[in-house]
Amino acid sequence: MTPWLASFTRRWHCNPDLCHTVDPVGYHGGRMGILALHLWGGGASRDLLAACLAHDLGESVTGDIPWAAKQDDTLRIAVTHLEENALRGMGMA
Repeated sequence: MTPWLASFTRRWHCNPDLCHTVDPVGYHGGRMGILALHLWGGGASRDLLAACLAHDLGESVTGDIPWAAKQDDTLRIAVTHLEENALRGMGMA
């Protein structure tokens, strides 16, 4: 998958309170970049902005795993591994 396509991955699909919303990963990453610019202005590094934009693109493989599920160490480690592999496959890590 390309980073472009991964940016359309839907967030919150497992959250009963927010599953009706449309908040793709790309929108979220963009908002994170804007927040970094607001907080650090010209001091926001290229690496920080890249991390803001790309940090959830790996969810194109796993989906948006709920926070409560990530409290299980075994599951969190497995999901992190899958998402990191996806980012590497996209050339984003």
